[in-house]
Amino acid sequence: MNKIIIFIINKSVILFVCLVILTVIFAYGISMLETGNTQESELPEENELVKTKKNIEEIFGKKDIILIGIESDNIFTMQTLSKIKEIEESLKEIDGVIPDEIISIVSVNNIIGNSEGIEVGQYIQEIPTDVQKLDELRQLALSNQLMVDRIISKDARFSAIVANIEEGYSEEFIYEKVSEIVEKYSNPEHIFISGDPIQQKEIDMGIQGDMRFLIPIALLLLVLAYYYFFRTILGVLFPLAIVLLSIIWTMGVIPYLGYKITVVSSVIPILMVVISGSYAIHLMQKFYEEYKSKEDNIDDIRKKIIKSLIKPFLLTCLTSALGMITLVIFKVKSIKEFGIIISLGTVFTYLITIILTSSILYFIRNRKLKVSFVSKNRLLERFVLSMASLSLKNTKVILLLAVFILGISIFGIFNIKIGNDFIEYFPKNHRLSVAYEKFNNNLSGANYIEIMFDGKNADVVKSPDFLNKVDALLKYAKEKYSYVGNSFSVIDIVKRMNKELHNGDVLYEKIPDDQEAIAQYLLLYSMSGNPGDFNSIVDYDYQRTKVRMMLTSSEQDDHREIYNGLTEYAKEHFENTLKVEFGGEVIFWLAQIDYIVIGKIQNIICAIIIVFLICMLAFRSFKYGIVSIIPLTLSSLFTFGIMGFTGIRLETATAIITSIGIGIGIDFAIHYISALKRETAKGYSFSDAVNNTIQTTGKAITLDVVTTILGFLVFTFSGFIPIQHFGWLITLTMIGACISSLIMFPALIKLFNIKKYENI
Repeated sequence: MNKIIIFIINKSVILFVCLVILTVIFAYGISMLETGNTQESELPEENELVKTKKNIEEIFGKKDIILIGIESDNIFTMQTLSKIKEIEESLKEIDGVIPDEIISIVSVNNIIGNSEGIEVGQYIQEIPTDVQKLDELRQLALSNQLMVDRIISKDARFSAIVANIEEGYSEEFIYEKVSEIVEKYSNPEHIFISGDPIQQKEIDMGIQGDMRFLIPIALLLLVLAYYYFFRTILGVLFPLAIVLLSIIWTMGVIPYLGYKITVVSSVIPILMVVISGSYAIHLMQKFYEEYKSKEDNIDDIRKKIIKSLIKPFLLTCLTSALGMITLVIFKVKSIKEFGIIISLGTVFTYLITIILTSSILYFIRNRKLKVSFVSKNRLLERFVLSMASLSLKNTKVILLLAVFILGISIFGIFNIKIGNDFIEYFPKNHRLSVAYEKFNNNLSGANYIEIMFDGKNADVVKSPDFLNKVDALLKYAKEKYSYVGNSFSVIDIVKRMNKELHNGDVLYEKIPDDQEAIAQYLLLYSMSGNPGDFNSIVDYDYQRTKVRMMLTSSEQDDHREIYNGLTEYAKEHFENTLKVEFGGEVIFWLAQIDYIVIGKIQNIICAIIIVFLICMLAFRSFKYGIVSIIPLTLSSLFTFGIMGFTGIRLETATAIITSIGIGIGIDFAIHYISALKRETAKGYSFSDAVNNTIQTTGKAITLDVVTTILGFLVFTFSGFIPIQHFGWLITLTMIGACISSLIMFPALIKLFNIKKYENI
């Protein structure tokens, strides 16, 4: 280590040039950053739900959907119907939209019985101008179960256009063109949009908006905090340079790793403000501790700072980086990537801090500096001394209180809600939230599960037995779960045709017993109807059929319930005669949350073990290893308990809190214990050593937490609800880690009767 220190001190200029070159390279990397939030590559290929989803897509094609809702006092006016037709025609012109797989009230297939049998054709051939004929269309639509709750509401005030999109479409292009349609055709009707590309683009736009809005706020707060703490230009610009370079390096490395910005990784810039700000606080505190007057030799101070901080900073860097790298244990890609990036960012911050400290102090070695540090602040002085006094005089009370908090936290943890409610990503007044509410309240919902029924033999879809089994499962879902909306399937077609062939008699709205009749119905529909409409629900050899079941709930607990319920139903009733597989984005979210729960448990265990081992080895004491992790563990469990009591979900954004809390919070333990050991090595009594430590390192920790809180509170202004929750929760974790560290360390050391305080 001494050779490294000498090298850094003697090669400051060369290292500074290297730092500048790397900064340029990483700055160029920032220009290549892209956002990407598709679910396709989030989960391992071997996951069963991923396999079934891909299997469905291989057979029926991968088709995302666009949902456009039109709200009016009466959909059945010439103006509104004409507008719906124009919107549909506009959609057909968009590259990526499948023209013959668009369904709306003006183009949906209608099945009507006549004197010659059955006629299958477009519901509205020509939009009438006569009010009476428009009213007749309205009555016909409201009496047709293939339309009501699917594309037209029961009160005929809301209608939907559903368009399938082919694989490989441009999300940005689709979003832009659909938005143009909304802008062109809104008023007096209200138009709402949703669907897969719309959701993903809204997330991307939210990320970009967050980064443009939140990063400047975080930096401004940091500058104000530095000015308040240090009151000098150097005290502001020096730590700010460390922060800015850390952000540039960390964000710049992302495209070089082949990654994109996701909702999870969008927190990295502000997180780097916090992490690098912590290093800067301890650095400046040490600098002003050494620099007492203008007569002091800055070059000597530079050497002292490098020698005294290189090892503690390296230790905090290793523990933080290794604590955060445990996120790679998750099998969710965005969380795993986040762990790698933020670990690299922590290492980058360490290197930048050491190199920049040596270089900047070398360049200003002949200047006389103004000294001013908020360590003389009486409020801060009273706070840290009260923490030391409280710990030394009330050891048993503090430890009993910690046990009580632990018990309450564990109780709350058992009430944590697990899973994403995708629409809760956005505030209530966000246009996507409003659109979801409209589709859920007026039609069969905006979410969907795709179910593929495989009869294992060709032409089995024409079998009455097969169709009755499928129908039974769909009826079970509809009756069992209130949030299951209507679905469109081959069964609806067969029932409708059978009814119309028997003069509209509702008694015949059922699956006929004659397989030949079913075969004729399906042949007629495939020849007369919209071919895209039919091909999306039946495969070419009639072995499989696909059902898109709409859901009025975005609550993942509901989705889990229906998936488990239908899976169990299929096992019980179909045995080996019929294979049922599930697909759609809802299924991806279900698979993802399983990995989040398992990964979170593994992550917590690994992070605590790694931090414990590093601290134990660094301090050469098993007891110090235990002491180091207790305050962090308690504050993390307390945060998860709060999640349980407040209903905040454990999902992708909140799953990373533990690693960040431990990664940053372990700095408190390392700096505190290192300082305490140095003080006791000087011959001070335990009480005096604690008081000396609290007035130096304790102040730095407190100031560190203040800047940390300022950084994390910025997240509460995010446009994403989970990121807002992340901001509040990680802030709470940091406050808990700070207070528990300052109070509990002396108490724990007394409890464990640690008498060995060798100087490190």
